[in-house]
Amino acid sequence: STWDERGTDADCDAGRTLYTLDAATSGSTDEGTQGLCPNGWHLPKDSEFHTLESFLSDSGTGPSCDPNRLNDSCSGAGTKMLPGGESGFNSAFIGMRMIGNYPNEFIGWNSIMTLWSSSNAGHSTAYGRTIPDYNHLLVGRGIWGNFGESFPVRCVKNY
Repeated sequence: STWDERGTDADCDAGRTLYTLDAATSGSTDEGTQGLCPNGWHLPKDSEFHTLESFLSDSGTGPSCDPNRLNDSCSGAGTKMLPGGESGFNSAFIGMRMIGNYPNEFIGWNSIMTLWSSSNAGHSTAYGRTIPDYNHLLVGRGIWGNFGESFPVRCVKNY
């Protein structure tokens, strides 16, 4: 990137790494796949993200957490998922890598948090969650993968 939004080698060493959908899921299209997670853990399902964001949202004070939305909502949940937020989720603004229809660039370092889910949204795509740079109170639900995006992952411990 020509912008000052790049991470450093130390960021990679600290676990702030980006993965394509195929790498995150280890090529599986099964919802709840282990993917690159350690044994006993899995990539979160879209429904598990919805449970989390609904629990953390400030019900009645902003856009609701519609489980089928393709937009930013769940008012209040975003800031609670960030470092220092009251949830303990502590997801950092690692940014993302965009290729395909975009220039091959890294964007959003220190301003955007996006995570893969294991829920297939169509051919070579999956649902994911993002805390947008323009409003950290919100959590977005989107479909990614067609353009070779790379995002970090969070793993969920199996029941």
